[in-house]
Amino acid sequence: MKSVLALVCVLGLLHVAVSLSHVPSSHPAFHKFSDFMKTYNKQYDTPEEFQSRFKIFVQNLEKIDQLNAASKGAKYNVTQFSDMTREEFRKYPCGVEKLSTLTPRRPGFRHNYGDLKELTKNMPAAPPSWDWVAKGAVTPIKNQGQCGSCWAFSTIGNIEGVNFVTEGKLLSLSEQEEVDCSKTSYGCGGGWPFWAMSDILGPPANGGIDSESGYPYTAEDGTCAFSTSDQLTAITSYKSYCTEQTAACDETAMAQLLVNVGPLSACLDATSMQSYTSGVDNPTAADCDPSYIDHCITIVGYGNDPSSGLNFWRIKNSWGTGWGESGYYRLVRGTGACGINSVITVATV
Repeated sequence: MKSVLALVCVLGLLHVAVSLSHVPSSHPAFHKFSDFMKTYNKQYDTPEEFQSRFKIFVQNLEKIDQLNAASKGAKYNVTQFSDMTREEFRKYPCGVEKLSTLTPRRPGFRHNYGDLKELTKNMPAAPPSWDWVAKGAVTPIKNQGQCGSCWAFSTIGNIEGVNFVTEGKLLSLSEQEEVDCSKTSYGCGGGWPFWAMSDILGPPANGGIDSESGYPYTAEDGTCAFSTSDQLTAITSYKSYCTEQTAACDETAMAQLLVNVGPLSACLDATSMQSYTSGVDNPTAADCDPSYIDHCITIVGYGNDPSSGLNFWRIKNSWGTGWGESGYYRLVRGTGACGINSVITVATV
């Protein structure tokens, strides 16, 4: 077995070496691309594909320089997505460039709307900062892999947090259950958190959520295998507080909701996240279109960054701990940046 693994490693390094031979070592980006390929185990099947990816990489390096020069709160650098075009990256999180192009697979789907202003008008004002991670309501960062299942991770992130606030237990729940069992969504081809929550309430789960260990994530579409014997918790309802078809949510009210209920499922335009590495992202409308939702995440806190003076949302992402701030993202708060306040969904346990 060791000899086989050694051979695989050698062949992999040879593949990188052969690919890199198609780029002059004097090219300014040669070593960066070499490091990128090794760090993220990138392999290209043909010289033509290699040349194409290298060209895209160089273009992204130029964009990264522009972003850093204009940034007042964030830093940008090479990430696992640096060989992707903007159009390709848009499809990564949820399988489609724009989630609003999807139509419900299950006929007759209806939103269960809630009135956020009415709900929060009697709640106490939100404190200056809040962090559900520090309070123990957030499971470790997960990785959706090569599957457009961000909507499932956003859904489960909310339910895990709400369950902690309600029951006092932090449970790691199954995203794969949603990928396989949501009849309204498209599995690795995309979906919405409110579709997932609506489907959880129906058969076969009837509100139940299996454990992560009992129904592990595969990053592939599969056959629904929900089991009551693996069920850890259940939801009783959900509310859509804003969607692309309604007015955006008030971010002050969102902070109140987060403090009193738990982490929020939200969706946004992820374009600005392609090269993000740290700090508070404060993108322009050209780099992040609030009307172009293509990714869903979980809002887990908020605060103010003293180095930039920017108010921010702290966001749990689903691209592994090697991306961003150990898997987290901070986005400017109070401006509706990237449509962060356009799709908010919350379950009730």
